Amino acid sequence: MNARTRREYEAARQGARFETLKVYLLAGYEPASYAETAARLGLSESAVKSAIYKIRQRCDALLRAESAETVETEAGRSGN
Repeated sequence: MNARTRREYEAARQGARFETLKVYLLAGYEPASYAETAARLGLSESAVKSAIYKIRQRCDALLRAESAETVETEAGRSGN
């Protein structure tokens, strides 16, 4: 999931942004403050919050798609 999201960001020439924001996806990890991240990326705190929301939404969508695909594959196998 993260690899696919990374490739999507890199294709949009946003690879560095992904690398900075991906820490906000990790459970149990305390990333830098929004202010520090904003300064690093040259964005406003509001823009950083929006970018984090979008990356979380995309990762959630990919995870759901992968889960659905797995369920369909397993259902097909057990139906044979």
